[in-house]
Amino acid sequence: MSEINPLISKPLSDSDKKLFQSCEGKRIASVMREGKKVWVKRQGIEKRPWGKRLHSGLSFLLPAAFMKSSPLRDPLAMNGQEIRKIEKFRKAGIAVPEILAVDGPALMISDVGQTVQKRLDFLKKNDVDAHEKLLVQCGEALGRVHHAGLVHGRPHPRDMFMAGNELGFFDFEEEPEAVMPIAAAQARDAWLLFFQVSAQSLEKNKTDNAAFDAWKKQVSPETLKQLEKIVRFFSIFITPLKLARFIYLGGDGKRMLSAMEFLSSNLKNRHPL
Repeated sequence: MSEINPLISKPLSDSDKKLFQSCEGKRIASVMREGKKVWVKRQGIEKRPWGKRLHSGLSFLLPAAFMKSSPLRDPLAMNGQEIRKIEKFRKAGIAVPEILAVDGPALMISDVGQTVQKRLDFLKKNDVDAHEKLLVQCGEALGRVHHAGLVHGRPHPRDMFMAGNELGFFDFEEEPEAVMPIAAAQARDAWLLFFQVSAQSLEKNKTDNAAFDAWKKQVSPETLKQLEKIVRFFSIFITPLKLARFIYLGGDGKRMLSAMEFLSSNLKNRHPL
């Protein structure tokens, strides 16, 4: 790991030691360092949800690569994963937080300002056109990641930030590319992103298609083929989810239905499934 980022083996300054100690026991905390707000993120504080643990335990039985669980690592390895992915994105020219210090399973990073999700929440009430353009930009930003041969793992507007005229990424807590081909992991990325784009867009067909095209034009044919496999597999849930709307359909179900309806229709029009 020290070959990726020398901060891992660099001795901590006394001031940074005190900052890490000041938020011990907290998963995420903001502190002031040299007059600037920074964040300390500590792995292993919260118990993993049972659903994730079950998914991980049953992954070896799942027939398709895209269905497998990202590795569940110990806190030290999880922190190493986060550092490794931040460095890969940085080297590819994609904006990420600056790594300031490392203390075992804890990581200190620079503040990146407002998340894209918070920006979307504001624009939804104040500027619909800018809201839709930002959703399209999310698709374009993920396309840049995939064009660089990288995978985020859980792309969500809350894990993106404004970096000038482009979007940056943080919170690299999943590494699906460790258990499946890159193309499958990238397709999974796109599938998950459209849970958000389709659910939040206000001009459905226009925005969803523009975001998809912004992503699609930057990715490999194999990644698109893998997305078709994912959509084909999960399309069996569209009808049950539609029926569930008449009884009760929670937020996750609504987002999945919205994404699946869009992607299924879109991919059928472009490439018959």
